[in-house]
Amino acid sequence: MMTSTILRGGLLCILKRQITQEEFISLKKLQKAGDQHSKHHHIEKIQMEGFRYIIDQIIKLKVPLVTHNGYLDIMHMYERFIKPLPENQDELKQQFTSLFPTLYDTKYILSNSNVLANDIPQFADLSTCYKTLFKYNDREPFISVHPDFKDYQLKTYDEDSIVAHEAGFDALATGYIFFKALGLMNLYKNLNTSAFQQRMDFFKNRIPQGGIKVPFNLNEKEDIYK
Repeated sequence: MMTSTILRGGLLCILKRQITQEEFISLKKLQKAGDQHSKHHHIEKIQMEGFRYIIDQIIKLKVPLVTHNGYLDIMHMYERFIKPLPENQDELKQQFTSLFPTLYDTKYILSNSNVLANDIPQFADLSTCYKTLFKYNDREPFISVHPDFKDYQLKTYDEDSIVAHEAGFDALATGYIFFKALGLMNLYKNLNTSAFQQRMDFFKNRIPQGGIKVPFNLNEKEDIYK
């Protein structure tokens, strides 16, 4: 007696009878075809949904957002992929944090770190912040790009580079700044400690607002500008 399981089109079939070698080979071929069909369907779904698929996965998995001076970025993202912006900040904060409960802004982290603030000019843009922290590339954490990924590489930021201001490279630079900043603040080795969480709570959900010293604080549910 042989038991063979085959998944095709979401249908799970369990066969509990004696089967021949030829039948077993045929079942494996069907299973392979089913896997390819599911993979093709999944790719088609992503292509149809576009970047909205990424947003949905971030919401589903509650992945923390990491931005750099991202006040306008989160407003555009919310309006384009979620729904029109509410008329007041109170409602926006409640709705946004229900979907994206955790956000860290690298510009805010750099500007409010005793360790890093002196290295970063007050109105430094992304490229300046990246180049400043890239000087510490030989210090932990060591950050690298997977060798199979050929589009971008970590290197000295070149303003004239064709990729310098592409969204993908800017996202890579933002991630680099975030993790390198954690290392320079001696937080990287203490990720699972209460001390780490306490320090990160200070930065959590706070976004710079241009030249205004007070950040846009998603933790404050009350609309202080009513």
